[in-house]
Amino acid sequence: MKNVNTKSPGQSPKNDSLTIFTTVFGLFLFIALLIGASVTLTNYVQLRASATDVAADTFSTTIERIDEKKQSLFGTLILLTELFSDAPAVKREGGVNMEGLLSALLRGLTINPHVLEVYAGYENGDYYQIFSFIEEDRNIIEGLNGPLDTRYAVHEITLQDDGSRLESWRFLDEGQNEIAYRENSGPAYDPRLRPWYSSARETPGNVFRTRPYVFAVSPEVGMTFGKSFDGPIGGVFATDITLDRFSSFLRSIRPNSLHSVLVFDSDMFLIAHPDADKVLKRTGSGDELMLQPAKVSDLTDPVIQKTVALFSEEGPFTLKEFELEGETYLASVARHDYDGQADYVLYAAPLSEFEGRIGEAASQSLLAGIVVILISIPLVVFVARSIAKPLSALSKEAMQIQAFQLDGLIELDSPVREIKTLIGSMANMKGTMRSISKFVPKALVKDILESGDPVEVGGKRRNISLLFTDVQDFTPISDSMKPEELMVSMSEYFEELVSLVIAEEGTVDKFVGDAIFSYWNAPLPTEDYEYVACYTALKCRTASERLSAQWQKQGRVGWYTRFGVHAGDAVVGNVGSSDRIDFTAIGDSVNIASRLEGLNKYYKTTILASGPIVRACSDKFLFRKIDHCLPKGAGSPLEIYEPIGIFDGPEEYRVTPAQTAFVTDWSEAMAPYENGKWGDALSAVQSFAAQYPDDAVAKVYLDRITDFVGNPPPDDWDGITRFNEK
Repeated sequence: MKNVNTKSPGQSPKNDSLTIFTTVFGLFLFIALLIGASVTLTNYVQLRASATDVAADTFSTTIERIDEKKQSLFGTLILLTELFSDAPAVKREGGVNMEGLLSALLRGLTINPHVLEVYAGYENGDYYQIFSFIEEDRNIIEGLNGPLDTRYAVHEITLQDDGSRLESWRFLDEGQNEIAYRENSGPAYDPRLRPWYSSARETPGNVFRTRPYVFAVSPEVGMTFGKSFDGPIGGVFATDITLDRFSSFLRSIRPNSLHSVLVFDSDMFLIAHPDADKVLKRTGSGDELMLQPAKVSDLTDPVIQKTVALFSEEGPFTLKEFELEGETYLASVARHDYDGQADYVLYAAPLSEFEGRIGEAASQSLLAGIVVILISIPLVVFVARSIAKPLSALSKEAMQIQAFQLDGLIELDSPVREIKTLIGSMANMKGTMRSISKFVPKALVKDILESGDPVEVGGKRRNISLLFTDVQDFTPISDSMKPEELMVSMSEYFEELVSLVIAEEGTVDKFVGDAIFSYWNAPLPTEDYEYVACYTALKCRTASERLSAQWQKQGRVGWYTRFGVHAGDAVVGNVGSSDRIDFTAIGDSVNIASRLEGLNKYYKTTILASGPIVRACSDKFLFRKIDHCLPKGAGSPLEIYEPIGIFDGPEEYRVTPAQTAFVTDWSEAMAPYENGKWGDALSAVQSFAAQYPDDAVAKVYLDRITDFVGNPPPDDWDGITRFNEK
C-alpha cells in the first residue's frame, strides 16, 4: 500500500502512527476473524464427512456380517432339507424303518447343532419329529414336560391298523439313551393341516421357506424349511430354526443400545432383533393370551419407525440422514436375496456415535484458534510502523491456512518484539492444526452400494480374473456315499477352498454341485488380480491335496481337484428377473475359464492357465507351456500353460531349481514339435519322458507325435489342437 502524507508542517507525527495503527488493526481483525471462521467451518464440514464415512463403513461391515450369518444358518437348513427329502429312509422306500430314520436324522442334527428340529409329515397323517436341544432351549424342554437333561426328543404320530392315531414322546440324553417316555391316543396334531406342509406340497421340487410363525410345541418364533417328496406314501421333510438364535447374534455385534439393528422379510415380519422378545407379539391376557409373530410396525422405537418410513417410500438405501427429537441419525436398509427369498437388514444409529475423538480434536482446534486471536489482538496495539511488510506475509500464510495447506514453516522476522510474538503465535497455530489434521481420516471407504440406487438387472464390462474348480469323478464318488456323509465331506471341502478364495479377496459367485466359480476385480477393484487368481489356485491345490490325504488316512475316499485360471473381459452385474437377481459374471471369458478346467482331464494336469494370465504374471510365476488349442465353443485359439510355482513367496509354493530345470528341458523337447519336425520331436519327447517318467503331459504328446509320424498333418498345419467335446 502506498502511504500519502497529508499532515501539515506543524502536525505531530503521532497522527501518522494512529492512521497506520487503525489500518493495521482493522486488517488484522478481519484476517483473524476470517481464519477463525474458516477453521470452524472446515472442521465442521470435515467432522461431518469423516463421521459419515465411518458410519457408512460400520453399517456396510455389520450388514455383511449379518448376511453371512444368515446364509450360514439358512444355507445349512436348505442343504439338510435337500439331502434328507431325497433319503430312502425318509421316503420309506423298502418299508417303514424308524430306527434307520432316527439314526440318519440324529447324525444330521449332531453335525448341525444350530438346527432346532427336523421332521417328516406324510399323506396318511403319520408324523416323525426329532428335536436337538442346547443350553438355551430349557424353556422348550419344560414346555414339552421333558427331563431337564434331555438332549434329543423324538416325537412320533402313527396311523394304527384300526384307523386310530397314536402319539409317543421319547426323551434321550447326550448319549442318545432313553430317559423318559410317554404316549397318548387320538392326538389333535395333524401335519397335513399345517401351513408348512401344504405350502411345500404346492411347490414340489423346491425348498419352501415359511414366514416367521409361532411353533406348535413351544412359544418360540421361528421359520420352517420344507421340501415335498414322493414315495410309497409321499409327504414333506422339514427343518426348523428358532429366530432367537439369530437375534442373539445381532445382540452380540451391536455396540450399544443406541444402535438399532434388525432383520425382516418382504412381508415386514421380524426375523431377528437384538431383543429376542420383540420378535413375539402378545395379544389378549390371562387364558386368552395369544402369541403371534411380530411385524416391524409393532416396534415402538421412533428411530426404527422413521427408517422404515423412508424404506417404504424409496425402497432399500445405502445411507440416509434424518433429524429426530433434535438428534441427527444415520440409517441404512439393505436387501439380500437368498434361495428365492428377499430379506432386509436395517441399521440406524446417532451420528454422534461416530464423531468421538474427531469432535474433540475439532473443538480443541477451534479453541486454539480463539486463543491465538485473543492473544494477537492486544499485541497489535503496540505495533504500527514496522508491521506492514510482515503483515502482508502473514496474510498470505493465513490464506494458505484457510485453504488447509499446512505444509512448511512460517519463516518471517521483524525487529518489533510484538510482531515476532505474532509470527510465533501463527506458526504455532499452523503446527497445531497440522498435528490435529493427522487425526482426521483422508481416504474414503470404498463401498459398492454407496450410490443407494435400487438393485436392477444390468451389468458393466470389466476385465477380471476367473478361477474354476471341479472334483475329478465326483458323480461316482457321490453315488457311493450316503447323503449325510456326502454333506459332511462337501462342507469340509468347501471350507478349505472357499476360505482361501475369500482370504485373497475373491468373489465366490456360485457352487455348481462340487464346482466353485470365483473371480477377482469385481465388484471391488483388486490389485494384481491376475496374480491373485493364479496364486489362489496353487494354494487351493495344496489344500485339496492335504485334505484328500487326511481323508484317506481316515479310510474315506480322497477328492482330487482340477483348476482353470483365465483373465479377460466379462459383463459383471445383476442378472435374473424381478423376483430373483444374482450378481454374477457372464461372457466368453467365463466359458474359457470353465473349458480350461475341463482340459485338465485331457492333459492329465491339475491347473491350466491361459495366455492372458501368463502375460500378466510371467515375472512372478514359473509356467510350463502345454499347448496351443481351440476348446469347444471358444471363439479363438488360446495358449494354455501349467503354473509350476512362484519365484518369491511361501516356501511350499516357491520354485525349486529342479522345477526350473524341468521347464527348461520341456521347452527344449517341444522345440522340434513346434517346428513340425516329427522325427526329431519324437526322439526329444521320448528322451524327456525317460528323464521324467511320471510326467503325464509327455505321454499325451508321445501318443500325438507317434500318430503324426505315421500320419503327418497337412502342410498348412497351424499347430492348433481343436477339441470337439467339452
